[in-house]
Amino acid sequence: MATQGVITLVSGWLGEAADFDPLLRALASEAGSPPAHIVHEVAGLGARYREEPQSVEDAAEDLLASAPRGSLLCAYSLGARIALTAAVRAPQHFSEVIVCGVHPGLATEAERRLRLDVDEARARAFEENPHAFLAGWHAQELFTGLQTAPDFAALAERRTALAGDADRVRASALVLRRLSLGTQRPLWSDLATVPHLQVIVGAEDHKFVALAERMQVHAPQTLRVQLVAGVGHAILTQAPEQLALVLRACLARSSDRGD
Repeated sequence: MATQGVITLVSGWLGEAADFDPLLRALASEAGSPPAHIVHEVAGLGARYREEPQSVEDAAEDLLASAPRGSLLCAYSLGARIALTAAVRAPQHFSEVIVCGVHPGLATEAERRLRLDVDEARARAFEENPHAFLAGWHAQELFTGLQTAPDFAALAERRTALAGDADRVRASALVLRRLSLGTQRPLWSDLATVPHLQVIVGAEDHKFVALAERMQVHAPQTLRVQLVAGVGHAILTQAPEQLALVLRACLARSSDRGD
């Protein structure tokens, strides 16, 4: 049975349920409480760090098993790749799909091999010195403006706690290896099969802006791109109010359609 008005949320690498607190506060600002929602944590991350991740495809199946049919799917970064894989596999499962900072996949085997090497090096660096790795990770151009966001202090506190837990560090490194973009089947030719697909990207996240524009070319009738001015890749932390507006509009459309 379809479940109308429920939001399924999926965070990115190193993500956990609390990453959505700023968005849920923004969603609650009008009604006093956020809409019905579930936060799907990826195996190996958050409270599920003891569960061993296998592949992007398995993670997509896991998401489909936990997400209510007919819910609105909103996912970020690594979670967005998993969400897009799930939506391609089951195009009618979700009322709408919103992916923030998503990569649909690398086109060639050479690119995938290179990315596997990059992610293996990142995983080793994270295991060897997690605190130093995180300092460099958050300082990337990808995350322009993140450290000045009001919610960055809370995010940094959660990441510091993660870095101090050897079991969670190992689990996060394994996620990076097994769910690397280098392991993912390219989804470019499948984009048009997903109805009501929306890509949200920070206007300062230049690599992902270019990816979103390419995605729109592949699915001009069904895919919408929305740029969020003044922010980089970290949409959940930098622009929760703007994302909340998008989700409210999606819920209203779903209600009008009777999903």
